[in-house]
Amino acid sequence: MEPKILLVEDDPFLSEIYLTSFKHKGFKINHAKDGKEALLMLEKENFDIVLLDLLLPEIDGFEILKRIKEKNIKTNIIVMSNLSGEEYLNKAKSLGAKGYILKSKFEPKEIVEKVKNFWENKGKNIKNK
Repeated sequence: MEPKILLVEDDPFLSEIYLTSFKHKGFKINHAKDGKEALLMLEKENFDIVLLDLLLPEIDGFEILKRIKEKNIKTNIIVMSNLSGEEYLNKAKSLGAKGYILKSKFEPKEIVEKVKNFWENKGKNIKNK
C-alpha cells in the first residue's frame, strides 16, 4: 500500500511538478501552500509522510517541525529544501525529521524514488547522493 503524503511547498511551479510526479507513480498526495495550511491539515488528517519545505510563508518549516513534535502528531517528516548547510540538517533532524533531501540536487522523479525507498524500508535510506 502506498503512503498518504502531504507536500508542503509554497512554489506553485515546483508544487505542480512534485504533485504530478507522485500521482504518476500512484501515490496519494495532498498539498499545503504554506505552514499555516499544513498545520491545519495535519490536525484534521493523518498522513504517513510529510514532505516539508523549510522556507515557507506564514509559518516556516522549523516551526512546523516544533509544533508537530509538541502536538505529538505521528508522521514521517522528510525535509525537502535548498538550504544545504550542515546546521540546517542537524536542526531538522533534532526536531524530528527522518530525512533531508536537497531539492537542487535531484530531479523530481529521483525524489519520488527516494520517498518510495524510504517508505519500503520503513523510514530508512534517505541519502543526498
